[in-house]
Amino acid sequence: MLTLADALSERFPTGDSWTATAAASLGIPPEQQLQVSDVSAGWIRSVTDAGDVPMLFVLLSDRIGCGHASAMPNQPQWIPLSGITALEAVDETHTPLGTVDVHLGSVVLTVGWAPAFCAAVVDALSHQDRSTVVVDPSSLDDLAPSDWTEPPVASVASPPPPPAWAVPAAGPTSAATEPEAASAPATSAPAPSPAPVDGPAGPWLSPSMVWPDSLRGVAYVGGHPAHPRRRKNGSLTFTPQGWVIEGGGFSSWRVDGGWHEIEHMSVQNAEELEFCEGLKIDAASSALSLQLVDGSQLVVEVRMRRPPSLRATLAPVLLMVEAIPTWRAEWERQTGSK
Repeated sequence: MLTLADALSERFPTGDSWTATAAASLGIPPEQQLQVSDVSAGWIRSVTDAGDVPMLFVLLSDRIGCGHASAMPNQPQWIPLSGITALEAVDETHTPLGTVDVHLGSVVLTVGWAPAFCAAVVDALSHQDRSTVVVDPSSLDDLAPSDWTEPPVASVASPPPPPAWAVPAAGPTSAATEPEAASAPATSAPAPSPAPVDGPAGPWLSPSMVWPDSLRGVAYVGGHPAHPRRRKNGSLTFTPQGWVIEGGGFSSWRVDGGWHEIEHMSVQNAEELEFCEGLKIDAASSALSLQLVDGSQLVVEVRMRRPPSLRATLAPVLLMVEAIPTWRAEWERQTGSK
């Protein structure tokens, strides 16, 4: 490691007034022999219309300094490494700087870093104690849902009955098919079809399972033949009894099911969803796909949530779903049913 003065001289041998002013804005006294890992010129994307603001980034063992030529001395801006929950490479085509999203819980900073500086940050993060990091992206759930709606499509036949091991399950249901038939308000308590009572207990009944808060402002995109119409302004809830997608108001609606009906669950971005399923969502949203045992699937749009953030929120559920095929095989072996 070098002192800040030595690192600046090595990285900017010719020297310039902008570098000196940006370094001074960090509020580090010249006589302090501060040890730094790396320094780099880059930019940070403004939340206003100011565009990309030039920055001098200084990497220490526990934080990153952001120096700006117009900042006032003794008013430093620091990003603690312990607060960084994820780094996401957005675009590496604009050499010599690559675009990186720095996730600070529910806050995302978009920066331009040189590849060498980005590698140094990754190395510094690998030596951090991550046990105190708090990930709280739930504030994004309150954002308004997408206004895009899919054109109506013709009704199709209901899916075939579920396999014998799922009896008495009746498959996913909906509380509304047309507005005039949806006068009853949607209930918040999930009531999906019951899971088999014989055989080993499902992984969703584990006492160590931690259930995330409900996702609000979601839209049911479609994908299931029994529910072809798009629904918006809903919520998605996970409990030991199952999963529920529902919306209130005049045209209340509901789609639910039990965990024993799930074959696979995945998170996709808008491009992946359109390429694989031919369904469209907002470019800033994520898609949650629920693959059912009968081969059909449901797709839910989660507004203004990038896939890494949504995967972090739903990590306990995604891990639990991965254990369901093993449970199903054991259930069939013990009960002799399929």
